[in-house]
Amino acid sequence: MLLGAIACVLVGAAPAAAAPRAVITGGPPGSTPDSAATFAFAASEPAILPSFECRLDGAVWVACSSPRRLDGLGGGGHRFEVRLTGPLADPTPDARDWTVELQTVATPGAPASPSGPTLPPALNPPPVAPVLGDGTCADGGARPGQVSSGALARAVLCLLNHERRLRGLGPLRQSAALTVAARRHASDMVRRRYFAHVSPAGETLGDRAARTGYLRGASGWSLGEVLAWTDRARATPRTAVRELMHSTPHRQIILTAAFRDVGISVIGHAPLAGVRRGATFVADFGRVG
Repeated sequence: MLLGAIACVLVGAAPAAAAPRAVITGGPPGSTPDSAATFAFAASEPAILPSFECRLDGAVWVACSSPRRLDGLGGGGHRFEVRLTGPLADPTPDARDWTVELQTVATPGAPASPSGPTLPPALNPPPVAPVLGDGTCADGGARPGQVSSGALARAVLCLLNHERRLRGLGPLRQSAALTVAARRHASDMVRRRYFAHVSPAGETLGDRAARTGYLRGASGWSLGEVLAWTDRARATPRTAVRELMHSTPHRQIILTAAFRDVGISVIGHAPLAGVRRGATFVADFGRVG
């Protein structure tokens, strides 16, 4: 005789699989001097015929595939976004923010000490000479010791603005913050005997500008830097600017229309061991929004 029975049936559903979405798996670091960037991305979960759309800095979405290379990026902050399209697509994009520090370096071909490193010659001489004719720039032919460092920096600014004016570009205005950044970097290169945009401790142009407060509160910004050193015989603002203008990448920085501010430092010493008689020039360009 059946007195009783218990039957238990568990009814449930398997956990729903996570919806696939686009995930960025590779890209540039947070700050880089490179004007090109390559991003790798994939679907987070298996997806049927996955396809992707990408956009840069809020532009229109375009079909893309991994890896995605971006060229010709301007200085300042950028955002890359990618989203999954097609069946079971997740419209939520993945994003990566990074900063391009627009930089370059000028080596005017001054002879290095046999005991010190050898610098390469001036970069990419242009097919035609740049436009010069700076007779109105006071102290353009002066050397360190003949006039003050401030007078030499003002002469460099006058010469740079002369080059920009001849090409219909707006003048650069002196920035106290960028001047501090340029002066600190010039002094550091001379003191520690190196010639580079990045210090031996890894400090970049962006770091130096941020430390002076130039980037404080900016919603967007762009920076550029040119460096030069010369021997004693050629240690004048006119010679330094002429050498920079004869190098394509440096000329592009100087003639970048977007730049509005500049900080300039001229120190009456070369940055290499055993080469004391000369000059080191630093010009830091910027614009903040």
